[in-house]
Amino acid sequence: QQFSADISKRTQEVYQYIIENPFTKDTIQDLACMFGLAESSLKRCFKSIAGASIGTFVKTKRMEAAAEMGVTPQAYRHKYC
Repeated sequence: QQFSADISKRTQEVYQYIIENPFTKDTIQDLACMFGLAESSLKRCFKSIAGASIGTFVKTKRMEAAAEMGVTPQAYRHKYC
C-alpha cells in the first residue's frame, strides 16, 4: 500500500522513537497524537515499514534492549509482561 510522503516520514519518526525509547509506556493513541497521525494510518504504515505491528515491534525492541542490559528473557517477562 502506498502512503503519502508525510505519513511515511512521520511513521519513520515513530519507528525511530520506539528504537530510542523501548521502555516507554506510550500507547498507539499517544504515538499517533505525538506525531500528528491518525491511529489507523499509523498502524497500517508502521506495519508496511517495520514488517510487524507496533505492539510486536515494541515487544521485540524491549527484549533486545533488556538483553543488552544483561537481563534474561525469562526475567524480563517476569518483570515487564
